[in-house]
Amino acid sequence: MKHTYHLKPNGFYLFESLSAANSIFFEKEEEIQLFKSLLNRYLKNYLTIHKIYIDITGYQLIVKIKQKRTLMKNYKEDCLKKGKAPKMEFILEPWRIISEKMRVFKSIYVKAVNKLRGREGVMVKHCYKKYYFETEHEYESYVEEMEKGKSIESQKNKRFQLSRQAASTINWAYYRARKWVESLLYWGSQDIVILKTIKSTLLHHNPSHQSHPPL
Repeated sequence: MKHTYHLKPNGFYLFESLSAANSIFFEKEEEIQLFKSLLNRYLKNYLTIHKIYIDITGYQLIVKIKQKRTLMKNYKEDCLKKGKAPKMEFILEPWRIISEKMRVFKSIYVKAVNKLRGREGVMVKHCYKKYYFETEHEYESYVEEMEKGKSIESQKNKRFQLSRQAASTINWAYYRARKWVESLLYWGSQDIVILKTIKSTLLHHNPSHQSHPPL
């Protein structure tokens, strides 16, 4: 996978957000439900979730950004409801709408969780990081590993990771099971035209791949 800063409307990406040192992303069942609710509220009009993986150290979403005209339509409707004028930078570069929605989603989640836990301070390393897959095989291999239970690693210190996992009361086997993962996709769809979207996204970020044989 390749890390990227920009996003492409109609592109296919992996989003990742990880907990900061000495912190836990999900501590209780109600935090997972809050996460699901806020994700739906702020992002369902702007992207389609194909896969979602969570564990104690953070989450990963495999998503397809909606088309440019859909992004603009929903963004303008949001602005109208709030009585605010659309921001010119979002009109010129619609992918920035996604980053703004992710920022708001993260901020509200962290504030709510800090209140539930009675704590203050930094909980998340960064708002989120963005990656794109270079081949269909890379995507398929990645999904296979994650669905077998591969961890999302936030801390390099294995000892610290284990201590946090031992303190958790959440049944992670349940939340990493395919049945639960797919239950969150009620406003998304499964792996539709993955090859086409992966190739299109790759060509957007690396035009030189146009001269290569098709994936």
